[in-house]
Amino acid sequence: MVLAGAVLGEVGDIKRFEGVHHFARWCGAAPVERGSGENTRWCVNISGNRQLNRVLHLMALTRLRCEERTRTFVTKKEQEGKTKRAAL
Repeated sequence: MVLAGAVLGEVGDIKRFEGVHHFARWCGAAPVERGSGENTRWCVNISGNRQLNRVLHLMALTRLRCEERTRTFVTKKEQEGKTKRAAL
């Protein structure tokens, strides 16, 4: 309940976002492409609402610990070659 309250306090009216991608970018959860020349990679966005990003991360960790569906998803992504951090 505390995490949900933090999300509501930070976001306010969800209608102000055009879509899920806009919301993800605003809270810093959307990955960004970084690199130089032929060397490109996707990294965590360091901008955005860092407090909300922390709350979303704690929610993901809680789901990973408590929900089988999330564990299955992360395991599948790790088998595809992603790191645990990237899968979360």
